[in-house]
Amino acid sequence: ISKAITAQPRSKEAKIYLSWYEKILLYDPILLEDLTKWLNEEGLGRVGYDGEVQPAQVKSWCLGKSICCLFKESKRNRGVGGVKKIGRE
Repeated sequence: ISKAITAQPRSKEAKIYLSWYEKILLYDPILLEDLTKWLNEEGLGRVGYDGEVQPAQVKSWCLGKSICCLFKESKRNRGVGGVKKIGRE
């Protein structure tokens, strides 16, 4: 996973698109489903890996590297990214 992320070309226009590595360096929260999809569709193929990874494996990798990560939907409170809305509804 580390090789795939660092092998991704850097963005030429940072306002439009950031590479995964740049997002990590900026401490942006990484959505596990999005990173997993990118890894399986193109990232791992760039470094010669012929398998697939699961979101749980990507989460374990992120936590091992102290990278802020979250799932898009939390099963516990059914909010986006595990964030519960507080306020009037």
